[in-house]
Amino acid sequence: MPCSNCYHYGYKDIADNHMNLYTRPSVKHFYFIRHGSTIYNQERRIQGQCDKSSLSGIKDLPLSDLGTAEANRAAKALTDRSINLDLILSSPLKRAKQTGEIIAQALNLDLEIDAGLKEMFFGAKYEGMKLEEFKKLIFAPPHQVASKANESLIMHSGTDVRELHKKVEPEYDLVCHPGGETKAEVRERAMKTLVSLIADSSAGSILIPTHNALLRFVLSPIDSTQAQIKVANGEIVHVSVDMATNKWKFIERFLD
Repeated sequence: MPCSNCYHYGYKDIADNHMNLYTRPSVKHFYFIRHGSTIYNQERRIQGQCDKSSLSGIKDLPLSDLGTAEANRAAKALTDRSINLDLILSSPLKRAKQTGEIIAQALNLDLEIDAGLKEMFFGAKYEGMKLEEFKKLIFAPPHQVASKANESLIMHSGTDVRELHKKVEPEYDLVCHPGGETKAEVRERAMKTLVSLIADSSAGSILIPTHNALLRFVLSPIDSTQAQIKVANGEIVHVSVDMATNKWKFIERFLD
């Protein structure tokens, strides 16, 4: 039973929190959606945050026509599956925000923004670079990666940078390319946002328009196999968390 004496002793905030426990769902559902395509996606360029300096000088790209169609397709998929959302919380980057706006309008929901859901910052040297060029650069010796655990630079001459990462830190969580974020940093800021939603929001079903790398980093400890699979533009990944046990579970992923 809620504490009826809390108000009497002046602890209104405690009473409100007590009451909220009885209105929150026992399981929360998160529907992560990778934003619709941009010109960079179609040109196979590394996008990252693109609100910092990039090689091309282009910043924070909007959706392309294809990306708009993908966002509309996602809205239809949610409707067709009778998924009743309570909240849409988006990355502030244009491609994610516009994806969220299209879905919010279709489903008659408000859109909120959280900076913790931004894409990984790969480093100014790399954002805007074509993926093929990036792969040639990081696989061609010598290439430097930095470990934020010991602040050292490591040179490699191998063919698989992931193996080098694993030698430096388990799962290369603390390794980044010069100037960029680590996997651990991205996951930490994203989880801070998600934990806040779990603790403070009464919403039971939440759509989160976000980005490929961030989504896979969050998914990694939940389902490592799914985390290895690239998320397509406009694809939705459904996970749940049990409020009593704090156990996260991968449910499904879908495009339409």
